[in-house]
Amino acid sequence: WIEAARKYDVILGFVSSEWWHLQEMREKYFFLENYLGKMTYPSTGHVNLYEDKSLEAFIAGANQIPFAKAYISHDEDEALDLVERLTYPLVSKIVPASGSLGVELVQNKEQARKIVAQAFSRNGRKSHLAIFRQKNYIYFQDFIPNDGYDIRAIVVGNWVFGYYRKVLEGDFRASGMNMVEKRELPAEAMKIALALNQVVRSPMLVVDMVHGLDGQYTVIEFSPVCQMEFPEQLHVGGVPGVYIFENGAFRFDKGRYWVHELALKEFLLQDYLPKQGI
Repeated sequence: WIEAARKYDVILGFVSSEWWHLQEMREKYFFLENYLGKMTYPSTGHVNLYEDKSLEAFIAGANQIPFAKAYISHDEDEALDLVERLTYPLVSKIVPASGSLGVELVQNKEQARKIVAQAFSRNGRKSHLAIFRQKNYIYFQDFIPNDGYDIRAIVVGNWVFGYYRKVLEGDFRASGMNMVEKRELPAEAMKIALALNQVVRSPMLVVDMVHGLDGQYTVIEFSPVCQMEFPEQLHVGGVPGVYIFENGAFRFDKGRYWVHELALKEFLLQDYLPKQGI
């Protein structure tokens, strides 16, 4: 694969949340960029960000993005101290994971203490992955009471797609439940997604957020990589299209778009060609 890569200026690929594949791609992309001088899409930085919930929290917190407060520790004593001071319920997450896997609601201190004890035990805490354990870290996130759905906003440049994902009755998770509703997106939520991508600077950014009972939109996760299988990632009034942000406002344009194709175009125009002096 190294000899094959030498023939190209740009290497395009896709990563999955399977731990072994993600580690392979992170290693190869780092090598391609830093030792063969190749441009990659996604970039090494974006591959490292993919499915790293801790890094998401660090980036959002350092850039004033409205992100659900996360409590991350790699020290058992510190984690136990957090357990005593935090307000419940909380959401516990495993890194990496997608589609609500490795996500659970922590109702009280007793449940949180158990998670800490298992995570910092000799063998770590079992996860949804047979070969992967939560070991020597905890990730707790504030639970945001909301109106029963989350919003997925998909940003490419100044274009925004997206939809709503409902929560199953008796659950708190929307991701991975396949209960999608396509309708008009709120401007405030789209502006948050655009602002976040000004920080992340990805050709494509997928932003998941909730609308809290206090009326505020809060980001819970984001990703520079996401699988999409249909050219209709936004409907308004039953019509497929896209929101375009120009002159401080959004307008809706009708049409069917392959988001990954748009993201590749964004990469070529905004990243690759300028570096070639074109």
